[in-house]
Amino acid sequence: MARTNEFAISLLNLPLISNIPSLNKSLKSVRTVNEKPEPGFSEAVHSIKQTKREMSLPKAPLQNQPANPDYSRTAPLNNSGLIFNAVWIKLGMITLGIETSCDETAVGIIKDQNVLANIVSSQIAHTKFGGVVPEIAARNHIKVIMPLTKLALEIANIKLSDIDLVSATYGPGLVGSLLVGLSFAKSIAISLNKPFIGINHLEGHIYSLQLDGSKPAYPYLVLIVSGGHTEIVLVQKEFSYKTMGRTLDDACGEAFDKVAKLTGLPYPGGPYIEKEAAKGRLGKIKFPVPRPSKFNFSYSGLKTAVLYYVKNNPYYNRPDVVANFQESAIKHLIEVTERCLKQTKVKGLGIVGGVSANQRLREYFKNLAKKEKIKLYLTSLQFCTDNGVMIGLAGSKRFKKFGPSSLSVDARSSGFTL
Repeated sequence: MARTNEFAISLLNLPLISNIPSLNKSLKSVRTVNEKPEPGFSEAVHSIKQTKREMSLPKAPLQNQPANPDYSRTAPLNNSGLIFNAVWIKLGMITLGIETSCDETAVGIIKDQNVLANIVSSQIAHTKFGGVVPEIAARNHIKVIMPLTKLALEIANIKLSDIDLVSATYGPGLVGSLLVGLSFAKSIAISLNKPFIGINHLEGHIYSLQLDGSKPAYPYLVLIVSGGHTEIVLVQKEFSYKTMGRTLDDACGEAFDKVAKLTGLPYPGGPYIEKEAAKGRLGKIKFPVPRPSKFNFSYSGLKTAVLYYVKNNPYYNRPDVVANFQESAIKHLIEVTERCLKQTKVKGLGIVGGVSANQRLREYFKNLAKKEKIKLYLTSLQFCTDNGVMIGLAGSKRFKKFGPSSLSVDARSSGFTL
């Protein structure tokens, strides 16, 4: 497969890679060879050669470190459709991250943990519908993903051939949207003969905590709170997660969007509700604070309470309504998180996802951290919403530990956890 600076495979004409029999057949006849990387060679997988012979791994591992100090050796890997007896990881590895799980098209480029480019395009086409229309989202991703990638490369001041690893979200999310990013990322990896890795969107959010240089000490809790997800996760150690609780119905951000629509505010509702709530009078309206069992969340009842209040009070004061809705929504997050902190007895808490940009929420969690005497980690505002940088960082970390993904990785909408 020849290297090129151009996208050798057209996204619009590319079927799912897992459905290309000839490609799958060729992958089965590829093996790595026991060679040292030549100086300046930037591929994480140093050398692959096609052979008609049966695949056989050398009995002994590599004995010598490479002469080039820019590389380090990982453990043997065999997790990808290619068979690896050794993988060379470049120090200062440049990773391209692609995120298209919902209505944001995001491209990020990182070098190790340093952000070189972070481009996010949010789709305003959904505003008139008050929510995301999956078909429109997927079509818009197709329109902008290539120009955004070219822009990211320009900002990072690198060429496409400088990319060492391609990372993309495979789920959870909207299947049509995910397929755009996955197919695009795989096409780049194939055209450049570079490794590809698929990343869980939620794991990407967890790694967004590290984009400002923070390194939370294990174990710690992470509250993921966004338009599509509300769950609390115990990070036991790197790549080891235990979901303590999740929403039983609406996600927190989803409730914000629906209440915004009920009160005549635009989509996405979070920023508009936060701005309007600043003018409201707390305590003027009593909305319930949800209290489901264990460490779970629920927003359908709170959303319904707002619905009936608005219906029964046609001359309602909108700032009062959204301010008191926001207060109940955040108190619910605080109560569940506090109970989980007391049970797990961890000393660190991270808050990630789009809703974590809410300033009222941040104030509440800062007070909780002081009360419980724990370390609070908040994602930088620019990395709260979906972005390619977090996918790039998660991909880089996971690749160095486990190696590349199979090119047969498919999009998954839901039904799985970290």
